[in-house]
Amino acid sequence: MNSFATLSETAGIALFPLNGAVIERQTKDIWGLVTQICVYPFIVYYRTGHPTPARRAAIKELLDNLGRWLEGQSVTINGTEYKLTAYPDLTGTRRIRSIARTAPAYLSGTDESGTEDWAVSISARYTNEFEGGLING
Repeated sequence: MNSFATLSETAGIALFPLNGAVIERQTKDIWGLVTQICVYPFIVYYRTGHPTPARRAAIKELLDNLGRWLEGQSVTINGTEYKLTAYPDLTGTRRIRSIARTAPAYLSGTDESGTEDWAVSISARYTNEFEGGLING
């Protein structure tokens, strides 16, 4: 991957947040522990210049395989099967609960030079816990 939220003009792969994390649900127990369920939507872009039909199919397959792998499904690449068995730790008390594609890979756009942007939309759901003080009353 090139880097987070940067992409060269003619080629590369990058991750772009759609808007940042949002709190889907929040609870607070009587001891003041706040538990949030948060959603972080993002898109992975694959930029390529003047692809052939075979290259387009390979890019779509790569992005769809990335999405399936992040969902915990098995994917086969060059005859080898891969499966994500655990999500990495996040900072603090945040823990990934699930990751899912919100759409299959698609052609997002083409510029006047013929460079194409392919994309897969993904959403990560995670928990965040912190001490929020005792509930009043």
